[in-house]
Amino acid sequence: MLGTLPPIKGVSAYNKEFISALVCFMDVDFLGFKVLYPEWLFPGGASTERSDPLFETIDSPRLNRREFVTWYNPFSWMMAGLAVKTKIFHIHWWTYYLFPVIFTAVAVAKIRRKLIVVTVHNVVSHETNILDEICSRLIYLLSDKLIVHSDVNKI
Repeated sequence: MLGTLPPIKGVSAYNKEFISALVCFMDVDFLGFKVLYPEWLFPGGASTERSDPLFETIDSPRLNRREFVTWYNPFSWMMAGLAVKTKIFHIHWWTYYLFPVIFTAVAVAKIRRKLIVVTVHNVVSHETNILDEICSRLIYLLSDKLIVHSDVNKI
C-alpha cells in the first residue's frame, strides 16, 4: 500500500483505521511518504500533526512500514513501484498535486505486472479543474480496481 500514516497528514486518519483493521487478518507492507509536499502548499498549515490522538502511530508486528517517498525525489517515486513485493499494489488517490509521484510508482508497478487497486478519496476533488480531471482519469486508467466510499461515487 502507498499512502500516508501519522504524523504525516493527507489521508492518514483513514489509512490508520484501514490498516488497523487489515493487520487483524494479514500482513501489510506499507510504503509511505517521508515528506508529502512542501509546507507552503499544505492548505491547513503544517503537513504533520503530533498532538491529535487520531495521529498516533500503529504498533503491530504485522505492519511493515517503510517511509521513504518524497515529493522532491523522482527516484523515490520509482523505488516505490519497485518496492512492491506483493501481487497487489494499493494506492490512495486524493489530490492531483501528487500525480507525478503516484503515476510514476503505479506505472513502475504496472510494468512489473502488479494488480493496481486505487482507493479514490475525492471523486470530485476540492480543487476541481481540468488538470485534476486529467490526472484522475490517467490514474483510473492505470488501475485494475477502484474503491469509492459510496454508490453515488461510482464512476
